[in-house]
Amino acid sequence: MPKETIVVTGMGVIAPIGENVSTYAEGLKNGRDGCAPVTRFDVSADVYATRNGMCLQIEDDVLERFDPSKVAYIAVQSAQAALADAQLSLTDMNPYRIGVSLGSIYARSHALCKFCKQQAHVLAEQPDYALLRSTPPSVSGLVCKYLGLAGPSIMVSTACSSSTTSVGYAMDLLRSGRVDAMLAGGADLIDEVAFSGFNSLQNLAKDVYRPLSKTRTGLLLGEGAAIFVLERKADALQRRAPVYAELLGHAICNEAYHPTAPDKSGAGIIQVMQTALHNAGVTVDDVDYINAHGTGTDTNDPLELEAIKRLFGHRLNQMCVSSTKSMIGHAMGAAGSLELAATILGMKYGFTPPTINFEAPIEQCEQIDVVPNAARMQPINIALSNSFAFAGHLAAIVVKRWKDKDRKEEE
Repeated sequence: MPKETIVVTGMGVIAPIGENVSTYAEGLKNGRDGCAPVTRFDVSADVYATRNGMCLQIEDDVLERFDPSKVAYIAVQSAQAALADAQLSLTDMNPYRIGVSLGSIYARSHALCKFCKQQAHVLAEQPDYALLRSTPPSVSGLVCKYLGLAGPSIMVSTACSSSTTSVGYAMDLLRSGRVDAMLAGGADLIDEVAFSGFNSLQNLAKDVYRPLSKTRTGLLLGEGAAIFVLERKADALQRRAPVYAELLGHAICNEAYHPTAPDKSGAGIIQVMQTALHNAGVTVDDVDYINAHGTGTDTNDPLELEAIKRLFGHRLNQMCVSSTKSMIGHAMGAAGSLELAATILGMKYGFTPPTINFEAPIEQCEQIDVVPNAARMQPINIALSNSFAFAGHLAAIVVKRWKDKDRKEEE
């Protein structure tokens, strides 16, 4: 039985290369590099491989005054922008039929870090035990509170596939008929736990961030939020809503291999891409573009490209692959939603986002077109957005370009 198509009718984005949807699209199209010094905490110790990240230009006290999690600020701002963008009036809708599904990893650790510093007398202030009440679910709860929503409220934390998984879950809720609209996506901010953790794994880039390149030296952490309004296609058409793209299908799986390392066989990566395509009702022959997980690490990039080569084989000269992380960094729990937004905006405005800072192809993957250094003006009809994560969490979503003639045909 065919699955009901879900459409994106609104979008809110806060990213290192653009503080809203239009400037984000412009930054992607221009191949803007979001690299900047990390200033929210001290990274001057010699132990750190870099002092840079892909950082938002928002003052730390603005984030903390809103909520100790800090992440809640950008989540609420993005959700409000998405709702306005979708032109969705809540006055005539049942608030219990509109839900929120968000992905984040570090929505608690900002408050927890501050509390630990208070306890250890690193900060000259008394321990504030209220900080311990800052938990990931409070972020989706605050989105519901500020937008007046009362439907399902979910926080997904499957490491760096969190926001892709959250969008997939929202699609499932809509298809089940349990909700009429969903706000879905993710939000995360760089903090000391993330920065120190990736540094201890020796994954931070020692110089320029150049994923999918032979000369890659690791990743740079990013931060931001991307939240979408999702609706069933029939409902969106009935209310004459603006439509960005169609979400045809998604898939999640787990490699059950290692806490941080991927399975070098690539079997899980192939499986999740195959399943997403199958669930979307399309084949490898339909795909024009893949927004790769593309972290820039020694293991991930060749493994992902090899899996793409094995699955898409004969299609490699008719499709392209890029890593938008080269421009926005690895935004952890928000990575998938920011990359999905990049894919959708490329579809809408007729360009393929580039892999910037590219120098040379990875051996054995030379035939894969990684859209080096500059965006390319060309249509994307069907795309796949990949998100892979620690503990074996893999996710992928299939997106279809929206054409105005589709609306006329349906009507």
